[in-house]
Amino acid sequence: MRYRLLGPFLVALAVIPVALVAFARGTSVSQTKQSDNLSKLLEERITVTTKIHEKLAKVYNGSLEGGFSVPQYIVAKTALVQAKLDVCKSNLERRKTYEQMLKLTDREMDPEWMRLEGRTDLGTMDRLRMENFRLEMAIGVERNKSD
Repeated sequence: MRYRLLGPFLVALAVIPVALVAFARGTSVSQTKQSDNLSKLLEERITVTTKIHEKLAKVYNGSLEGGFSVPQYIVAKTALVQAKLDVCKSNLERRKTYEQMLKLTDREMDPEWMRLEGRTDLGTMDRLRMENFRLEMAIGVERNKSD
């Protein structure tokens, strides 16, 4: 009676590893395809958010007419940062992304630059929003410093 169960047990021992290897190979192929699709979508999002940010930056800088609000501009900047961060593969890349946006925000908040660009109409809340965004970028730089 004991030997009757041995045959199916040996078959199972032989089949299970083969099935696991086949499953793993199929999974890695589909994961690669999914990863490629995700990469394409992330790159496309960077392109779109960059265009939105550039358009709002032109309005902010006064070189393009149109309705503008600082919250809209900060939302666009935040979306652009997030899109770029999503494709970063290392802390160094993330830090560089944060540094780039921090540099841009520091320039935009510089009183002399604001005066030259005619941006004297920012209210207290708008200045606080810009300062908050600048702080978020500075925190991102510090969090992604290499040890």
